[in-house]
Amino acid sequence: MTPLLWVILLILLGVGFVVFELFIPSGGVLSFFAAVCVIVAIYVGYYYFGPVGGTIVLAIEAVLVPLTIMAAIRVWPHTPIGRRVLNMPPGELGSAGVEADSAHALRSLVGKWGRAKSPLLPSGAVTIEGRVYDAISRGTPIEAGQPIEVVQAEGNHIIVRPSRLDAPPEGQRVTSTDDILAQSVESLGIEPLDDPLG
Repeated sequence: MTPLLWVILLILLGVGFVVFELFIPSGGVLSFFAAVCVIVAIYVGYYYFGPVGGTIVLAIEAVLVPLTIMAAIRVWPHTPIGRRVLNMPPGELGSAGVEADSAHALRSLVGKWGRAKSPLLPSGAVTIEGRVYDAISRGTPIEAGQPIEVVQAEGNHIIVRPSRLDAPPEGQRVTSTDDILAQSVESLGIEPLDDPLG
């Protein structure tokens, strides 16, 4: 292989490693390989093509690598890893359809009454009108079964606080659930077990 092909291959590898570093979390390993490829390409350019050829390779890399990083950064938030790291819901990135509808549905829950399905320390699950949602407690931990009120919808979850009401306000329907695990022991008619250590 000719030195020119080596330079081109090393530049492409360096740029590829830079892009992969943004999309595949490697803890800097891919960045290290990208830096090695870029430096070796410059070295090969100076070694085989002299000062003029090496400077041309350096100038190409000085333009190509930052442009590639800028392009990858623009695309990165639209990837699953980018959305997860930035904690952005898919609907906020401009995609239409179901994602926008689900964000609108979560916003419509603000002010609704429900119950904590699991402990919220600060995150967990709540049941509102028979449906289960991911939620985050605002301020204090919330025990399972405790009444809650939705105060805000943010991203793909809702923010709740303990409710002063033990039952839903008038006008809000409560759908009974068939989930046996969501029902209390008393409502199932099960007698409590004796303490085995007592």
